[in-house]
Amino acid sequence: MERVPCCGEEPAAQHYVRLLDALAGLRLKAWPFDGPAVLREGDAVHVIDGWCHLGTARSDEELWACLSNGRPGFDRDTYRILIKHQAKMQGLPAGNSRISQGQLHCALPSSASV
Repeated sequence: MERVPCCGEEPAAQHYVRLLDALAGLRLKAWPFDGPAVLREGDAVHVIDGWCHLGTARSDEELWACLSNGRPGFDRDTYRILIKHQAKMQGLPAGNSRISQGQLHCALPSSASV
């Protein structure tokens, strides 16, 4: 039988400690960048923001399209994949909406067409 604080079977403080312990494994890491980041893979970059995959780009135009489409809902499976590759991510310049498209080529692999 479960111990529940509302029936006096367990003090509320003890219940909340057990709850926090159970939820601790589900805690997400904070997004480590001030805005979107990219993860290079071959001749493309995956555009990521807040642990959400915005899309894959091989050109400035595709990169801007990814940044303009908005953020999809959070997906825990995507988070689990991305967290393994966090060290390889590069943050995009802050305020990227005010940066000219030509300045974003540095985010793309050198073999990508710009």
